[in-house]
Amino acid sequence: MTDESPSRPQLPLEDLRWLHALAARLVRDPHLAADAVQDTLVRALERGPRDRRSLRAWLGACCATSCVVNGAGANVERRVKHERRRPTSRARPSR
Repeated sequence: MTDESPSRPQLPLEDLRWLHALAARLVRDPHLAADAVQDTLVRALERGPRDRRSLRAWLGACCATSCVVNGAGANVERRVKHERRRPTSRARPSR
């Protein structure tokens, strides 16, 4: 018997890797990055985005917020601004 309810969010492995890479770029500390990813995933389980098509944007914003709150303050804020200006590496098809 599996516990797969339709409301449970599904996160593809490539999105998880992307999220961890984002956190690592923002805080530059593997432990803080892992904490930020975990905080983001908990937030996703508690109250995910309204629109699943914007999942990466929502995850990125949550992760950036977690990095700023738990990370290195002003340095992280500058990296967050830089990441927002950076083009995405892969466009996601709309579903």
